[in-house]
Amino acid sequence: VLEGNSGLIRVEPFLTPDVLKERFLWGIPLVSPVTKDTITNKMLKDYIHRAANEFELKCQVDIFQVVRRYRLPFDPNLYFQFMTLEIPHKPIQTVLDLSIRAASYNANPNAGTEQYPETNLIYKIPNEWIDMANASRGSLNVNPLNPAFSAIGSGAAAPASGATIMQFIGQSGWVPSYWNTEVVCGFANDEGQVPCVINEAIGNYATVLILDNIIPQYRYATQSLGIDGLSQAIEDNMFSLLQDKRQQAETSFRDQVNRIKQITSSKIFGSHV
Repeated sequence: VLEGNSGLIRVEPFLTPDVLKERFLWGIPLVSPVTKDTITNKMLKDYIHRAANEFELKCQVDIFQVVRRYRLPFDPNLYFQFMTLEIPHKPIQTVLDLSIRAASYNANPNAGTEQYPETNLIYKIPNEWIDMANASRGSLNVNPLNPAFSAIGSGAAAPASGATIMQFIGQSGWVPSYWNTEVVCGFANDEGQVPCVINEAIGNYATVLILDNIIPQYRYATQSLGIDGLSQAIEDNMFSLLQDKRQQAETSFRDQVNRIKQITSSKIFGSHV
């Protein structure tokens, strides 16, 4: 989106217990019918935490910004398609490093102190060559001849002369753990705000988790009392109402997960030989 009307809010702070109760649990008794214990905001925060992790697992995406490092194989078939690289987690916001690195840590002075130190650098691909057109789907391309497609003269095209090494790299066969990639993944922006649809999906699944603990405690749905020909019957529909609410939340969560997976190209797995 290059320009947009400010009337529609598309991003917002991450889901909080109070917002969860207002949007998804309004009118639902958060009290155990057996022990009379109340679900507190601390417990609701834990449900949100569990739902967010389940959402990331099912969609294979990151909600907040994280830096991930991958060691991807060299595949000649993908290399000659403008060096296509498939990153497992999506969406990609920024590429920090794309290089060829050895397996040795000898040249890194911080190898003994860092948890995940960088290995020895062999060749670094300039970020100016990396095409981010399909980064939201986890796909990166490298085009070292970008200046050749614009009428800007030979002076600006000179930096692309370093692409000669790419021709020699392409003479190799399949090599495991060849490309070293460091990328920033996640839906959240720099301020930590997330799209509203992400909060909707997490809120629906948190509702499912909460109702999974509440519904089984409704042991009696109907009661009857008879004394000397007089009888009284009481029927409580809360059990069925909570079941309907859970089914609705689960269906909405499943639809939202499928939509997110479709946007990030995670719904269908594809490979090649």
